[in-house]
Amino acid sequence: MHRASYGRTFIKELELWFILLTYWLTNVLLYFTFSERLYYHKELFSERNDNVFIYISLEGIDYLRDYVEVCFVSVTERELHTAVLKAIQKMRKVTPKRNFTEAVEVQISIRDVDLRKPENRIRTRIKLPYPVAEKDKIVFFADDSHVPALKALQNKEDITVIDRAKLEEFGSNIRQFKKIARRNRIFLSSASLMSLVGRYFGKILSPRNKMPIPVGITDDVASRIDEARRTVSVRLHKSPTIHARVGHVNMKDEELAENIVSFIMFIKNKLPKGWRNIRSIYIKTTMGPPIRVDISPKKKAG
Repeated sequence: MHRASYGRTFIKELELWFILLTYWLTNVLLYFTFSERLYYHKELFSERNDNVFIYISLEGIDYLRDYVEVCFVSVTERELHTAVLKAIQKMRKVTPKRNFTEAVEVQISIRDVDLRKPENRIRTRIKLPYPVAEKDKIVFFADDSHVPALKALQNKEDITVIDRAKLEEFGSNIRQFKKIARRNRIFLSSASLMSLVGRYFGKILSPRNKMPIPVGITDDVASRIDEARRTVSVRLHKSPTIHARVGHVNMKDEELAENIVSFIMFIKNKLPKGWRNIRSIYIKTTMGPPIRVDISPKKKAG
C-alpha cells in the first residue's frame, strides 16, 4: 500500500515537472522561431498536447497566441501588394455597380496597443501616390497673397475661397459653417490665418479630422492643392480601429493597390510592434461588403 501511494505521488510530481518543462521549452522554441522569422501553425501541436496546454497560465496562452495564431509576423511590401490586388479583384466581383462613384475604404483593426498612453495614439496625414477622389470639394482659407492664384484655379477645381472677411463672417454663423464642413473633404489655409481658423472652427473641424493643411506664403498653390488631393488624415485615439478613404472604384487596380499598400505600410511603421499590432485588414466600397486582405503565410507544396 505504501509503495502504491509513493508511486502515485512520484507520477504526479513527474507530470508537474513535465508540464513545466513543456511550457519552458515551448516559450524558448517560439522565441527562436520569431527571431528567425519563421511561421508556426496550430497544426504543429498534436491533440494529445492539449492536456498540457490547459495548465499553462493565461500569460502563457497570450504568449502562444501572439506567436502561433497571429500570422502578421513578417510581410514584405511585395507580398502585401499581391494580397491587396487579390482583395481588390474580389471586391469588384462581389460589389454591384451603383449609379454614383463609390469610394474605396480601408479598415485596419489594431491589437495589443494601450491607447491610454499618448505615445501610442496616432494623428497624422498620409500622402498617397494617387488622388483619393475623382472629384474633390476643397475649401481654402486664403489671405490676400493667395487669392489671385486661387481665382485662376476655380475654373478647373471645385474650390471655395474664404478670405479674411468671410472667415470673420462665418465665425459668427457657426451653423452655416457646419454645412461647409460636412460637404467638403479637403481644407487648406494660408499659414497666416491658421490661428484664426483654429479659434473659430477648431471644434468643428478637429472631430471630423479635417483641420486645414497650412500653405506658406511662398508655396505654389496649385501643387499644394494637388498634394492635398492625395492626402488622407488618420487618427487612432479611443477605438482600436483605423478607417480611411484611399481611392474610388474608377481607379485602375494597380493605382488603387499602390494607394492601399502605401497606407498600410505607413500605419504598420507607426505601430510599436509593427505587424504584430495588426489584427486584420479589410477593404470595401462605400456600400459594398468588407473584403479581407489575406496576408497569412501560405503552406509550401510538398
